Amino acid sequence: MPPQEGWSLKMVRLKKGVAGGSIRMRLHRVLRDVYGVDPVEYVEGRLGYTCIDNVCLIYVADAAAPLGNTPVIYMGSWVAVLVSGELAPSIPLVEKIYKDKGVRAAIIVREKGVKAFLYGNDVLPESIVEKREPVEGLVTVVDSSDHGIVGFAKWDPVRKVYRNIYDLGVYLRLLG
Repeated sequence: MPPQEGWSLKMVRLKKGVAGGSIRMRLHRVLRDVYGVDPVEYVEGRLGYTCIDNVCLIYVADAAAPLGNTPVIYMGSWVAVLVSGELAPSIPLVEKIYKDKGVRAAIIVREKGVKAFLYGNDVLPESIVEKREPVEGLVTVVDSSDHGIVGFAKWDPVRKVYRNIYDLGVYLRLLG
């Protein structure tokens, strides 16, 4: 179907497959070291991936879902994102961890900082209203207005900002 007048098509590279053991080990390390949980409690089963350009969704594959060239982004439980080599857990996974164990490794950010972050920008220290330790590495970025998770960032000691790893807006920027 051709695009409507005034619209343009964007070409994206799509790649799917089975995630290897190194991805599982990296994810387990993040869950254990950053969030202080037993990874097996949260990620169990066959891991698949779907990459759209440089953003890869990692998921526990539904047993019935083939991991071949099916025209589905993913079937199962979304557990992580790999963006340009940086691995971060998925928002639903961290929401579950926070519900079970409490909030940690998070920065709570003012509205103006959240808006900038959702456009792919980094989080400036003056946008942070609260920190939940540990905050030296990977952190969850939480909106101060509704306490919703909007993405993940990593402390950059040279630039003195939390560098955007991925945010909810990445999918719109990728596919839009």
